[in-house]
Amino acid sequence: MKAYTQSIYRSIRSNLAKLLSIFFIILLGIAFVSGIGTLSSMITNSFGVYYEDHNIPDLIIKDTSGEGFTKSDDNDEELDIEKDLSKYEHYINSTYVTVFDSSAIPELEETIITQIEQSMPGASSSITVDLLPDDFPLTRFSTIHQDQTIDTFEIIDGRLPENENEIAVEQMSDSMISHSVGDVINLGAAFGGYKKIVGIVKNPLVISKYGEPDLINQESLEQIIYFYGDRITINLNIQLGAISIPISQALPITDIYVDIDPLFGRYLTGIYKNEIEKRIEEITSTVLNDYPNITILSLEQNTSYAYLRSYCDKIDMIAAVFPFFFIAVAALVVSSTMSRLVEEERSMIGCLNTLGYSEKKITKKYLILSLVTCLISCILGMILGLFLIPTIIYPCLETTFFTPRMIYLFSPLFGLLSSIGMILVVTLISVFTVKKTLKDQPATLLLPKSPKAGKPILLEKIKPLWRRLPFRIKSSFRNIFRYKKNLVMTIISVAGSTAMIYAGLSLLNLADALVNDPVLSSLRDTIAPIAILIICFAIIMSAVVVYNLTNMNIGERTREIATLKVLGYKESEVHMYIYREVFIMTCFGAIFGLPIGVLLMYLVIQLLDLGSLSDIQCYTYILSIAIILVFVILVDALLSPKIKKVDMSTSLKSVD
Repeated sequence: MKAYTQSIYRSIRSNLAKLLSIFFIILLGIAFVSGIGTLSSMITNSFGVYYEDHNIPDLIIKDTSGEGFTKSDDNDEELDIEKDLSKYEHYINSTYVTVFDSSAIPELEETIITQIEQSMPGASSSITVDLLPDDFPLTRFSTIHQDQTIDTFEIIDGRLPENENEIAVEQMSDSMISHSVGDVINLGAAFGGYKKIVGIVKNPLVISKYGEPDLINQESLEQIIYFYGDRITINLNIQLGAISIPISQALPITDIYVDIDPLFGRYLTGIYKNEIEKRIEEITSTVLNDYPNITILSLEQNTSYAYLRSYCDKIDMIAAVFPFFFIAVAALVVSSTMSRLVEEERSMIGCLNTLGYSEKKITKKYLILSLVTCLISCILGMILGLFLIPTIIYPCLETTFFTPRMIYLFSPLFGLLSSIGMILVVTLISVFTVKKTLKDQPATLLLPKSPKAGKPILLEKIKPLWRRLPFRIKSSFRNIFRYKKNLVMTIISVAGSTAMIYAGLSLLNLADALVNDPVLSSLRDTIAPIAILIICFAIIMSAVVVYNLTNMNIGERTREIATLKVLGYKESEVHMYIYREVFIMTCFGAIFGLPIGVLLMYLVIQLLDLGSLSDIQCYTYILSIAIILVFVILVDALLSPKIKKVDMSTSLKSVD
């Protein structure tokens, strides 16, 4: 048992580089998958808690007649429609507000003129009505209640208005004007003249920094002003010669915010959307079936909510596409590395077999090595991804939304499934490779594995080309096709890495192309860090792939390297003997990787409805290959000392 335990420690020491490469590639893969997989849930949870804290309305009922909602005869504080709503079994509470956009002022002025004409026939030629000062910003006027329990505002500075001479304004955004507490705004005589700003507020229904569209022209509002009380009243005097006509008109109550009982599913989820649609149908067909001049809106029709919902949907799509691709390539790298580790332990396996250890016992040793490495990297990868990636990405939302504090909600499903898949791959590869190795006799296992014999390659049949190639190039091509397993593994792994680097760079291109689209541009500043994460992961993975390949080549061919040194090859020539093959195979993999990357991006564009392939810049194709080749050179330089350490006399000893 002592010898068995010592053999495990000896294998760890001698294969530390390979075990570390397995550890880091799994760590990176699981971290990325776990982080991206939980990102949407974390965003949904953070905003969902904020919405719950401020009790945003589940439904908004709007009057479409222009006359507004009327108050109940027996209760001056309640509307007729609220009495009917209270009969609905899921109804909890409601509040009403007046919402009026300045883009509707011309229509209101015409209405007032018509009223005057009807009372004073023939006076129309001399009537002018100016409700707002000239060049007044595009504004939304709305009422606010001190004791409002639905859609409660967050006070950024100051307080809420307490009388008719005070107002509050919405906080500054990309389209909203900046105001300060204490400023005075001239609203014109009709709206009460000069009013003092006593509060800067944040309406939870206005979380997008791209602002809110007005109700008529869908142009971005420049400011939102909140009045004290239930109604907004217009008071003005129309002067017709010596006659002064007083006009007093209360703007109609336009919106009712409705709170219904807790639903299945939380805000920003498909379940919540479906439940709300079901409740709207129930309300329309039962308690409000006698109200033809209304429309019932859900949060899906709120501009800010729709932006955020679209954003989360896109993140979910990215989480569905890229992690699968990452894990597939990572699994290939891990399986090839683990396979090579077992093959290099031939002599150790032969010793254990000779000492009488069973196949099960020998297999257990390599399962311990692989599974312990895999489990540790999976656990650390999930912890790293679940905390780190949301922490990096969430602050990027601040360029698009007024973000609440981040509240962690871990959704480890992607990470768990990927970890299970990776563990299965590592287990199967370890067992398969050990069983395959044990098919040889112990005496055979104690000898180094004989190098594969060279065979004529297809390129040799192209005589005019083959004759013109120098010997060193011919030798490289023969060696490349002699070790077919290394060739295939390298091409597939480098192709996958190139495809992911291309995808990351392409996402950056798409992000730049989103500037003119207000809905998708909400993704722009978050796509960029996600794209950078993809690029970094792909670069590190490609570096590990090339490192493993080069390391395996050196380990398998120490006798060839020693022979070259004995024959008088210069140190640089010996290095190029190995590196030339690696470089050629990497070029093949990079070239194959570009069409894979294009197909991957085509899939992403279709799923996300995000730009087009024409938005991807030409330099992306060149840079994708260049990045891979640069890291190949760096990795080769890193492994250069290993070639220098090859001992000629030891390597040329007979294996018989």
